[in-house]
Amino acid sequence: MRPSSPSEQIIRGSNLELLSIGDQAEMARVSWTDSVEWQVGVTSTTTETGSVVVNLIGTGSSLLGLFDTISSCPERWVHHSCASGATLISAPAAVPVDGISRQLAQFDAAENTWFMIRLWRNHSNDIGAETVQLRLRASGASGELTASPARVASLPGTGTNIYLPAIVSGGAITLGLATAGLARLTRRWWPAEPEPQLQ
Repeated sequence: MRPSSPSEQIIRGSNLELLSIGDQAEMARVSWTDSVEWQVGVTSTTTETGSVVVNLIGTGSSLLGLFDTISSCPERWVHHSCASGATLISAPAAVPVDGISRQLAQFDAAENTWFMIRLWRNHSNDIGAETVQLRLRASGASGELTASPARVASLPGTGTNIYLPAIVSGGAITLGLATAGLARLTRRWWPAEPEPQLQ
């Protein structure tokens, strides 16, 4: 996992509050060798009984090859760790990008729950400008809020063929050898005329 500089965004409603934490720059250049983290805390400020339902929605391109694993914790993750023990919600799998809302959890409105979403790409193919947008939606306690990080994208490709220099240099060597061989062949089959001798 690469070092990150996460930023925090607070989304407040009448009885719900979301705290979204993530490195926006890292989200925009996800690779297949490292994962990035998006953490969202869901807090209810109501004194009423009831429950909070949390869903995740993904839209965008499946060509990005985005995978995730999702866990929950009763407190905020610190240094990638849940002190009281995390609960695995979703094992590593491809992120659905069909726009369908999928439930992650349902808990009592008096509780606080934090969600950790780890993201990575499952291949290194240069797929251009394909992106995925994620939204975490919390409903309940007489309210509904949505948190969303930056669009998830890949490291920009250079479009350079790494084998091109070798091909060019190899071609130059081959051409040089061929030229030298042709010169030797010419001298062998078409010898130079002897110079006239002085009488």
